[in-house]
Order: sequence, then structure tokens, then C-alpha cells
Amino acid sequence: MTSASRQLVDIAIGHLRDQGERVTKARRALVTVLAESDDHLSADDLADRLAELEPGTHRATVYRTLESLEKVGVVSHVHLPHGPTTYHLVDEDHTHLHLLCRSCGQIVDAPHDLLDDVVQRLADSAGFRLDPDHVALTGWCRSCHPDRGQ
Repeated sequence: MTSASRQLVDIAIGHLRDQGERVTKARRALVTVLAESDDHLSADDLADRLAELEPGTHRATVYRTLESLEKVGVVSHVHLPHGPTTYHLVDEDHTHLHLLCRSCGQIVDAPHDLLDDVVQRLADSAGFRLDPDHVALTGWCRSCHPDRGQ
């Protein structure tokens, strides 16, 4: 485990303890898998990887654990169109939006403040509070864009 991954695990476990939550083997293992991955993992992906760390962990435990970690603000999820919901650790220093390529399926992280002007404009004009980090924005990556050569 890298020092950055260890730090993410320590922060997440500390947050659980601060919230008065139990730090179970399943929770620690799930947080570790998320901290060590740069991928956008679905619950099934997490269950498969967790089976290597904590053999015998039931898939239902993964779903319950994800739900409980999300409720206390340790984990966040993003909905992908025509794909599974993916999960990642909440890291206040590295919040980001998700961009999904319609052609190849690549997920690209974008700066969290990218849509701040849009969020503010919607709030001012329509009284609507946009939550742009809850779903992936779709389009085409640099490699797949139809006009990529221009």
C-alpha cells in the first residue's frame, strides 16, 4: 500500500470513529480497496476485489457496507448512463466530476469547480441547486471525438 493510500484509509477510518461508527473488518477492507484503486469500481467489482482481502465476505455485506459508508460521508457514488453505479472514497482535497465517453466508455475525472458558473446561474435564475457530481457527464473523449483531427 502506498503512503497516499494509507493516508486515505486513515482519514476514512478516523471519520468513521468520529461519527461513532464501528470499524469492522468489512469496512476497513472496503475502504482499503477503494483507497488502493484509481479505477471507478462498481459494487460487484468491489465485491470481487474484497474477496481477495477478506475471503468469505458475502456480496450483500458489500452493498450494506457501501450504503452505511455513504451515509456517514466516507464513500460517494456516481451514476453512469447504461452502466453500473461506481464508488470512490470522499476526499475533500481531490473532489472531481466524472466525464464518460459515449464511444469507448472511458471515465475521465474533471475539476470539481468546472461547472461552478452553471451551478450559480441555475441557482440565481431558477432557484435550482444542481448536484453535478452525482452523475457522469457524457460526451466523447479526445480519442473518440468525431472531429478529433480538426
